[in-house]
Amino acid sequence: MKHLLISISCCLTLFISNCSPKLSPYFESTRFLESAHMFIVNDSLTLSLKAPSDLRFIQNKEMVIDRVQKQNMNPEDLLAYGITEIPPHYQVFIWINSKHRVKPTKVYEMVRDTVLQGHKIVLACVTKKEKYFTNLIGDCTEIFASISTDTNYKNNVPSVLDLSRQFGNRYYQGLHAIRNYPVKGRSEKWLRLQMAINYASFLAPTPIYDKLLDKFPSPLLEDSLKKIIRTEAIQGMVNVKKTLLREAKNHRMVIFNENHFYPTHRKLITKLLPAFKQIEFTHLALEAAWPGQDSLLNAGHPPTIDTGFYTREPRFAELIRTAQKLGFTIVAYENTNPSKGRERGQANNLYNQTFAKKDSTRVLVLVGYDHILERPTPNGKNWMVYLLHKYYAINPLTISQTHLNNYRELAKPVALVPSNLFNDCELNSIDWLLLNNLSLTAHTPNYIYSNPFNETIQIALFLTSELGPLNDYSNRIPYKTGLVKPNETVEYHLPKADYCIVIYDQEGNILAEKNLSKEEANNFDVGNY
Repeated sequence: MKHLLISISCCLTLFISNCSPKLSPYFESTRFLESAHMFIVNDSLTLSLKAPSDLRFIQNKEMVIDRVQKQNMNPEDLLAYGITEIPPHYQVFIWINSKHRVKPTKVYEMVRDTVLQGHKIVLACVTKKEKYFTNLIGDCTEIFASISTDTNYKNNVPSVLDLSRQFGNRYYQGLHAIRNYPVKGRSEKWLRLQMAINYASFLAPTPIYDKLLDKFPSPLLEDSLKKIIRTEAIQGMVNVKKTLLREAKNHRMVIFNENHFYPTHRKLITKLLPAFKQIEFTHLALEAAWPGQDSLLNAGHPPTIDTGFYTREPRFAELIRTAQKLGFTIVAYENTNPSKGRERGQANNLYNQTFAKKDSTRVLVLVGYDHILERPTPNGKNWMVYLLHKYYAINPLTISQTHLNNYRELAKPVALVPSNLFNDCELNSIDWLLLNNLSLTAHTPNYIYSNPFNETIQIALFLTSELGPLNDYSNRIPYKTGLVKPNETVEYHLPKADYCIVIYDQEGNILAEKNLSKEEANNFDVGNY
C-alpha cells in the first residue's frame, strides 16, 4: 500500500530518542552509481531506485548523521541522504523499516511511504523555498515510482561499461564507483575488474593499481621462454632504441601494440617519438582516439576528456602533447561503420587517412593487443595488420609490448627479442617482442605534496596553458595525478610551467584548488597546504 502526504506549509520531524543515533544497518552496503541518473542499489534488500543526477548522496556516516540532525531530522534507520548541488535546491531522506513517528514542521515537503517485500520504505523530500516545490514534487514522484525490491531490481541499473564513462578526470571517484558496482555474474565481474584496473592505471603508481593487477589472470611463466629472453634479448633502452630505429628506417609504417591498462607502454612510445621524427616519420595513428578528435588535435587543441577513453590516462595525454610539439599529424582510425567488421574498417581508415593522401607518408601506429598480428589466427580470425597487407600490400614493422608482458621483470628496463626465436605461431605473427619494465615513479622529483586531509584524496595537476581564460579544468586531462593517503606525500617531476592543483575526494567533490607558479612547481620544499 502506498501513502502520500504533501504539505505546503508544514514539514516532518521524527521523534528523536535519547540514545545515540544509528543509521540503518543497510547503510554501509548501499551503493551509489552515477550515470545519466544517480542510482541507489542495495543487494541485501534487493532494492534499487533512480534519482536525478544533480542529487549528491553523502556516503560518510558521521557527515550524514551531523547534517540530518542539523535539519532537525532523525538519522535513526536512515538508508540514504542526498542534497541537490544546483537549483532546484532540496534534500532527500530515505528510511528503511523506521518505527519513528512523523510530526509536522514549517518547510515545504513531500512524503511517501510503502511496504515492499516486507520492508517499510519512507521517502521524504524537503525544501526551504516555495519556488522549488513544484520541481521537488516532480522529481520525488519519479524517485518513488522507480523503487524496485523484486528479483528484477537491477534491470534498469546502468552497466559497468556505462558507468565507466561518467567521471571525467575524477579518476578516484570512478575507481571507487566501479569497484563497488553490484555485478550480476562472472562476465560482469570480469568487465568490472578490467574497468577498475583502467581507472587505477590513470592514477598509477599506486598500491591499489598493483593489487588489482595481481587479480588479473595471467598464464604461468614457461622456463623455456625465460631461457630465450635471458640469453637472446637485446637489453637496455640505448640498445633497444638503436635496433628499433635501424629496423624502422626500412619501413613506411611501424606498429606498436599496447595493453590498455599499462601506462608504461605509452611512456616508451613517448620516449621514442623524437627519434622517429628524426628519421622522417610524419604521422602518429592512435586506435584510442575517438573519430573526429584528430582534427582538433591537429589544429593545436590539447587532448581533453573527449579525445578518447584511454587517452584520459596522463601518460597517453603526454604522448599526444609530445606528438603535437614535434609536428606529427595525428590520425584517429577506429571503425564506426557498422556495415564493416572492426578490423577491415580500421585497415581502411588507416590507409585512407595516410598513404592514400600522400604516398611518402611514414606512419607510427599504436594499436591494442592482437590487432598487430600479421597472420590469421588458427581459428581463422583476420586482424587489422593482416588486412593491411592483404588489401594494400603494406608490410609494416610490428613490435608487441603485450605478448611477453608477463616476463617484463626480465627486462633492464626494456628488452627486445626477435620473434623467429619462438615456435609459437602467435608469437611468430609479429616481427619483434618487446618487454617493457619502465618505472612510473619520478626519478628526479622537484615537487612534493603532503596530504593534510583525514582521508585519501586524488591530487590533479593541470597545465594552466591548457585551461583557457576561465581556468576551466572540468574537461582537461591532468598532467600528473595520483592517490595520496592521509599524512602521506607524493612526489612528481614537473617541467617549468604554471599549474592548477585540484584535490578531489572519493566522491568527486573538490576539497581544495589553487594556482601553482613556475617557481612553486620547481621547489621541492613547496606543496603543502
